[in-house]
This record gives sequence, structure tokens and C-alpha cells, in this order.
Amino acid sequence: MAKPAILIVIVLAIVWAVLWGKNTPNKMTNEVKPDEISEVREVEPIMVTLLEQNKSGENGIVEITSMESKTKVVLRITNNVSILAQPAHIHVGMCPTPGGVKYPLKDVIDGISETILDVPLSKLMMEDELAINVHKSINESATYVSCGDVPK
Repeated sequence: MAKPAILIVIVLAIVWAVLWGKNTPNKMTNEVKPDEISEVREVEPIMVTLLEQNKSGENGIVEITSMESKTKVVLRITNNVSILAQPAHIHVGMCPTPGGVKYPLKDVIDGISETILDVPLSKLMMEDELAINVHKSINESATYVSCGDVPK
């Protein structure tokens, strides 16, 4: 009589294990769902290296950080020699000759620009190719002094 009771307990344990295993995530795999990728990506800042153009000597770095529904863009130019405000933008396309302006940034003054964009970083990262470009001055906006491609 004890054998059928043991068999029933074993069968119930196996059924429970199979059903419970289907309803819980497998912690042993490295599987990442697509919606989790943007959440992970937004935690870490995105860094863009700006390289000089037109022998300007102006290199720099841009840090792009998520602020939930907004994006913070901090641009720092090294070897900044300009005493004038330098327009900066996120352009469609890639360096050295990006296309039209997608997101205007605050002018670079004394080598620094800090802008809060009214767009989440996850949306910005879904855009096609983007580049950050700094112009020589407001009057000489056709002359680029520094440019960097935004990594995907």
C-alpha cells in the first residue's frame, strides 16, 4: 500500500517541477529580452570622441546620459582656442560630413556645452547614424572644427 502513495508523491513532484520550471525564468541562460536592452543601455552613459577637423586642433569628448524621459549631453572641447561661441548639433549622418541638424545643442563657450534634450536616450539611440558636430562660430557655421560619430 505504501508503494502507490510513494508513486503518487513522485508523479506530483515531477508535474509540479515541470510546471514551476516553465513559469520561472531560467537564471542559467544569458538570454536578454529586447525591452531589457534599452533599459540596460540607458544606465550607462554613451561616450563620443570628437576629433579635430580643418586643422582646428579642437578634440573633445561628449557624454550622453539618460534622464528618464530626457537626455543630457555634455560636450567638452580640449585645446579650445575660440573666444567666440561655437554652435554644436547632433546631425544625421556621419563624420566628416554629416547631414542636417537633428538636435541642436547649446553653443560651446570656453570649451563646454551642456544641453538637456526633450527626448529619451532610448529613442535617440534608435535613430539611424548620428554625429555630433562643432562649428567654428555662428558666422562661420560652414566650417567644422570637431566631429564625432555616436556609437550604436
